[in-house]
Formats: sequence, structure tokens, C-alpha cells
Amino acid sequence: MKADGFVAHSRQAVLPLLVWAVHFGFCYVFLALACSARWEAELITGTLVVASAVALAWLAGLLVMALRRRPGRGVRAGASVLALLGVAWTTLPVLALPLPPCSDPAAYSWLAASRSSAALTACASPFKATGAPASAAAPSFLKRLTQAPASRG
Repeated sequence: MKADGFVAHSRQAVLPLLVWAVHFGFCYVFLALACSARWEAELITGTLVVASAVALAWLAGLLVMALRRRPGRGVRAGASVLALLGVAWTTLPVLALPLPPCSDPAAYSWLAASRSSAALTACASPFKATGAPASAAAPSFLKRLTQAPASRG
């Protein structure tokens, strides 16, 4: 039985998004496992670059196939372009930042230093806008979370 119609077109339109999701999940799960196992930075970076190159090549192939077919070309091509952009966006930190972030937290100190404490205070405490102290306006569950473990009751 030949798969025609809505189901076949839907599968072809969803496949690029599925590739993107698998790539995204792989990158984050792999990085977490590699950091916990203390793997070498070169091995981690190399594996993520290879995974990204495979995903980008696969998505480029899906885009070419989508552009060659007439029915449903726009949806399949759009999904492929969206997935290509998603994989490229996920790959950008791999290429731009020193990896792995778990081995050298000091390599990311510029990120914390670039944010002013006033901006962090304003973002972290929306309750201060009322004029009341943050501790008075905070819901009770937030007060319990900020207390020391021994004093929780």
C-alpha cells in the first residue's frame, strides 16, 4: 500500500523538525554526561561538531529534496530551513565558547562580570516595585525556599 495524502506529507514535513529535536537533545545530554565523566575538552568538542555537521548535512539534503518536489514544497522547505537554523543556533556555542563549561567555570566569569548587580537585583526581585521589602511581599513558598534548611518547618 502506497502512503499518499496527508500522512505522507506530514511525515515529510515533520522529519526536519525531528532531526533538529534529536540533535538538540543529543547535544545537551551528551555534554552533561561528558562533563560528569570528566572527558577531555577536545573529545567533547569534536563529538559535538561531528554531530552538528551530520545534522546540518542531513537537513540540507532534506531541503534539497523538498525544493525538488512540487506538492507541499513550501511546508517541507520551511520546516527544513527552520530546522537548519535551529541546529546552527545550537552549534554556535560549541564553536564560539571554550568547551566544556564544566571543566573551567572561570572561563565564563566574563558573563557574570558583565551584568551589573543593580540589573540582577531588579530582575530577581519583582516584588520591590511595590515599595515594600522583597521579604514582606514574597509569597510564603519563596520565603521557605530562601530559609536555611535547618529552620524550615
